[in-house]
Amino acid sequence: MITTSKLKNFCGKKHRCYGSRIPLWFLEKNIYKGSCKTPNRGQIRAFCAESGFCDPLRSIQDLNGRKKRAYTKNIEFGSKSEFCSYLYRLIRLVFVTFSLCGFETNGFGAQFETHLTPIYNKTISNPFRNIDFIYLINLDQRPEKLYNTLKQLSVFDIVPCRFPAIYGWGLSLETLNDIGLNFQQGMQGDQWCVYYPLQGNGEYQFEFLGDSSVGKTCFSRWISLGAIGCTLSHLSILEDAYNAGYELIWVMEDDILVCGNPLFLSGLIDELDILVGREKWDILYTDIDTSDAPLYSAPNSFETDLNGTLWFMWRPDMPSNDMTPYRKREVISSDFLKIGSRMRTHSMIITRAGIEKILTYEKNNGIFIPYDHELSLVPGIQLYSLRYPLVSFSEVVSDIKNQHFQPLE
Repeated sequence: MITTSKLKNFCGKKHRCYGSRIPLWFLEKNIYKGSCKTPNRGQIRAFCAESGFCDPLRSIQDLNGRKKRAYTKNIEFGSKSEFCSYLYRLIRLVFVTFSLCGFETNGFGAQFETHLTPIYNKTISNPFRNIDFIYLINLDQRPEKLYNTLKQLSVFDIVPCRFPAIYGWGLSLETLNDIGLNFQQGMQGDQWCVYYPLQGNGEYQFEFLGDSSVGKTCFSRWISLGAIGCTLSHLSILEDAYNAGYELIWVMEDDILVCGNPLFLSGLIDELDILVGREKWDILYTDIDTSDAPLYSAPNSFETDLNGTLWFMWRPDMPSNDMTPYRKREVISSDFLKIGSRMRTHSMIITRAGIEKILTYEKNNGIFIPYDHELSLVPGIQLYSLRYPLVSFSEVVSDIKNQHFQPLE
């Protein structure tokens, strides 16, 4: 049962920055967990009024899991500050729509954007109070993966917006030459890479980077066409989210494995905001990457700095070959790690600042290595992960590593 002393003790001693508002994540994670009888909306509101707390339920319909947050055009403002915050976001969205249009700085961004896929008819079921939108990447040729993913999420009344994945194995030579890294004088060379000649037969050719490579569009030897399509899918989603004005999104791939209750994500986001500040993190991975241990050249605990060579973390336009920043691991709390790099992108919470950083980098520099590695190279990117698997991944047939279908007409 909720008691005045319990709430005042928590709010007063641990989270003064919340003022008199009861943190919703505390109610969700600590009070209701394991309770046989959940207090209803009226009881909580009456209790808060009697105890001098602000109503924590103003922005949602119910906390008991049966009724979720509803997206509606009716907006309630509890204070002048909330109205100002909403007005600021509205003005910012207008500015984005009419002014930014893709972060173009050298013309390459506009060329890149033509290969991103827009999203239409966006509908979701979103129970989260602080995640604006939920995306799921799924190939048209993989309905069984879609079914398995939706089945896992439906238990929690989560229905993401499905994005029909871009099938990299069907990309044209023109597309590949528009989106890859264009090798220029002053970039690092003396490495083998691949390129796709416009007059070729669609097969890649090896290129040893040097003076004769200037002007060629190149990719790492380790990135498959499937991985290039995966990158374009993620960037298409980020483009949609940015243009929509979202502040926080959840992006999933169709090989996820739900290991815990995803509804705890709202509380975890609040915790991370309190620990480091929203401006100090860009991506939160919803699991720890211990399952990737065999992919590294040395043993790792994954909670301390990474060991072994990070040979896959390289682009010709890198300012330095110092891998120290990408090895970093720091325990922040019982829930979070601050990380310098990791593998896989099956489930990520991304802030608006992170969206902008990633889009700016990829549009202006081009794709070179797989998306999961390339994220770590984005200037100023701030990466965090959970210390346990909440939403992780399952080993399924990969359409990134190998081609299993002919491209759809």
